[in-house]
Amino acid sequence: MDIICKKTTELTSDELNDISSLFSSVFSDHESRPPEYLLNQYTQNAFGTSYHTMMYEDGVLIGHNAGVPGYLLVNGKKMSALNNVDLMIREDKRGLQGFMLLMKKAWAFYKQNGIDLIYSIPNNNSHPLLVKLKLVQDISPLYTYCLPYRVGGVKKSLGFLNPLSELFCWLLVLATSCFATKKNYGFGIQRDYDTFENTRYKRTDGNYTFASIDGYSMVYKIKEYEGVRTAFLMDVRQKSQKSFCKAIKYLLTKERKNFDMILYVGSLPWANPCMIRIPHRFEPKNFNFVGTVLNKERLDDKDIQIYMDIKSWDINLCDDDII
Repeated sequence: MDIICKKTTELTSDELNDISSLFSSVFSDHESRPPEYLLNQYTQNAFGTSYHTMMYEDGVLIGHNAGVPGYLLVNGKKMSALNNVDLMIREDKRGLQGFMLLMKKAWAFYKQNGIDLIYSIPNNNSHPLLVKLKLVQDISPLYTYCLPYRVGGVKKSLGFLNPLSELFCWLLVLATSCFATKKNYGFGIQRDYDTFENTRYKRTDGNYTFASIDGYSMVYKIKEYEGVRTAFLMDVRQKSQKSFCKAIKYLLTKERKNFDMILYVGSLPWANPCMIRIPHRFEPKNFNFVGTVLNKERLDDKDIQIYMDIKSWDINLCDDDII
């Protein structure tokens, strides 16, 4: 097997075509990703490029891994951080040896290019292997928060309960808003919003909607998810109970005809007053959040401890296109 490492800006048109074809064969249940889509996806970040590790056998691409770089503020320190995404190996070529070779070369390439930190939300197939090979450590599963506004849209046989579920959601939001605090929660690990928002929402899988309510800003996306019309609350810039109540109330007021359920995926430091936190065993999908420190010279032991603690993280779906 041959391993080639390149930045997006160094990829040839043939290599982009190969990555696109491999994606279609590995993820046949997803929409295809043509080369122009990939090029946009991998360059809309603070670095203007991503990092690719490609595994070939007899001149044929059989494996690919990509890392999208950016910046995180760790206890106030600006660090280069990379989100490892789009790991894929052709089904008939999967095995521990090839996986290990591909990923260790990827990690070495990241370090060579000055990346300090790695984080990722790997799927259930790659997650145990990444941990077993000690490439990452588990930080914590992310939680799914849900508001089933129209239960008939989730399960057709329960359509007769729609008026009750709608009433319940409105009462929940209105009642809990009265007790929600305006205090913004401070996180030890935060996005560098100055560089993040300039590029993140320009990626081709967009369809993001932005709104501002009483000084609070939010981003959401409405799409069908596993047969259910879903409003994904991607991010609320100001993290407080009051800001989330405002965001949910906005969706119920402005978009209620377009969705049947609201979802937020992440980790919040309080019991979210406007949505129901689903226990992990009942979640429709697992969100395994992992990370590691590549350059330990940039962080002291306290900072590393902060980085590996989920309570420190402002993390949600705006960090990754996994829905």
